[in-house]
Formats: sequence, structure tokens, C-alpha cells
Amino acid sequence: MHPIKQLFATSALCFATLGTPAVAAPAGAYVGILPCADCPGLEYRLDLLPDGVFHLRMVYRERAGSFYEIGTWSVDQRNTLVLSGKDEQPLRLSVDGDDRLTLLDRDGQRIESPFNYSLYRSELLSPLVPRVKLRGMFTHFADVSSFTDCQTGRNMPVAMEGAHRQLERAWSKARTSPGDAVLASVEGRIENRVNMEGPARPTLVVERFDGVHPGETCPERRKSIGPVAVIPAFAGTHWTLSRLGGKPVAVTPKPAYLVFKSEPDPQVSGSSGCNRIFGGFVRSGDSLSFPPLAGTRMFCEEGMEQEHALHEALAATRAHRLEGRTLLLLDAAGDEVAAFEAGSAD
Repeated sequence: MHPIKQLFATSALCFATLGTPAVAAPAGAYVGILPCADCPGLEYRLDLLPDGVFHLRMVYRERAGSFYEIGTWSVDQRNTLVLSGKDEQPLRLSVDGDDRLTLLDRDGQRIESPFNYSLYRSELLSPLVPRVKLRGMFTHFADVSSFTDCQTGRNMPVAMEGAHRQLERAWSKARTSPGDAVLASVEGRIENRVNMEGPARPTLVVERFDGVHPGETCPERRKSIGPVAVIPAFAGTHWTLSRLGGKPVAVTPKPAYLVFKSEPDPQVSGSSGCNRIFGGFVRSGDSLSFPPLAGTRMFCEEGMEQEHALHEALAATRAHRLEGRTLLLLDAAGDEVAAFEAGSAD
């Protein structure tokens, strides 16, 4: 079982109302030993980087093995730090001043326990060097390689060592024109390295090249992320379509999107990438559904197939889930029918 999920599954939980004053989540390094069900403890090392990305290492005490995870961090309206990684369930911690973070339960509530669930800030640690599997857009131009990670949206230079040459050759065969970015899967480590353009920055060292995927793009399609991004609200956010039926959508000059407005009446508007969409929606808790939606009926040379699939996905929607900056639409069985990424507010 994943260490984070194991921690949640075995903790004695009791809910309490959060009522802490506003505290800015500080970037920096945090360490602590948190409870573990079948070991003396889990050593946590968390780096909150200024670009909104986190690096996390978890080590079982008295047991071999380290686990690394990266993702994005954000702060919600309740001053809760949210770590959005590969797990469907984000990790939540309360910001208890500028030197302590305390783990919360899966509902974002305090854990009542005699054990310590806090991580403490340290100024004495060197940056973590996570070793992770990555999927992202790779490009090479003028003897400089770069990689934009799909999960975090972070763009990193790629070191000219390890499996870089193998990756570059595969990219060169897969690209359609000079400078094109191609989706690639790699394994490697992320090191802070000084480069010619300025101070040290996260740099990808490719240790293993797994393959390229011509014609595909990152589901998130995020060019970059802002520092300390705030979790977007359901209503008022510009939600850009990134996946349909679990598959990435093609990048188009006019991407499909939705914007929800709750007042005075629940209304949704947007575009299928071809025609306009408008109508109402019904939302209560996690449930979400769309009565038959209206829209324009123009013919488009491209995008009609996606438009049809999007309307089918909206008609099948029965629930939704917010995961960091991603809005997932789910059918009656709880399966994903569409995913949207947060953009600028409407």
C-alpha cells in the first residue's frame, strides 16, 4: 500500500473544526517522523519550492527503501496546504505558523491522536534530489534540451548526460519540424544545477528513456504554473478540456472549455471547440448533472467528432471531483468521462 494511503487508513481520526488565522504557506524544507502502522515510523522530507512544485521523500524506519513523489502545492481558503500528486486523494496539511505543518485527515480535519503528525521547517538541508518517472514534452533546439513535466507543468533544462542522447535521437525521428515538442516517458532524477542563464534551478537528468509518443500532448497542457497557486473555485473558473474518456484531447487554436456561474441561477457556458454551449446544471455536494444543453449549430471542418463526444460526456455526468487544478466529471459508475484544467477566471 502507498505510504500516504497507509497513513490515512491506519490513523485514529476525530473531526474538529478548523479556525486558524490566515497564514501564508512558506516555501522551504520540512522534516518529521510520522506514525506508521507496521514500522517504528515514516521519515518525511518535504520541499515546497517557490515555483509551486513540491518534492517529497518518505523512508520507512528500520526498513530499506525510499519513496519519492512530486506534484504541485497550493493553499485553499482555509489556510490548508494541499499537495496534489499522482494519488487521486491529495495530501492536506494545516499551516501552523511559518515553521510547522501538521497532517490532516482525508477530509481536511484535524487528527486527534497522542502521536505527532507535524513536519518542522529546517534551514540546514540541501535540496532533495527526487528520482521519479516522468511524462512530458521534450524539445531540443540550439544545443539546449528542455522538458515540460505533464504533472506539474514545470519546464526544466535537461542535462546532456545519462540517457539524454537516446532521448534526443528518438525525438529527432518523431518530430515533424525543428523545435517541435514531443511527448516522452523517462525515468530520472531532478537536481538543482547552476546554468548559463542564471542561478541554480531544477534540472532533469534522464537515467532511463522509456519512449516517445508522437501526436500526443500532456493531458493538462499547462505551459507553466504560478508560484503558490490557489486552488480554483468550481464557479467562475475557466475550465479548459484536457481529456475525454481518459484520452488526451488534441491541442487546437480554440480549445473547448466550460465556465460555471452559481448566481443568480446555476448556469454553464463555454465552447466545444467549434460551437458555443450554454444551459443549466444541478450540483449538490459531489453530484453534478446537466439537463439537455443548448448551443450554436455551425459546421466546423475540424472538431465535430470531439464536440459530439463532449456532449455525450456532459449528458453522462452524474458527479464531479476537484483535484488540485483539475476538474473531473464522472458517470454514474464513478468513471471519468471528461477532465478540465483550471485557467484564468472568467
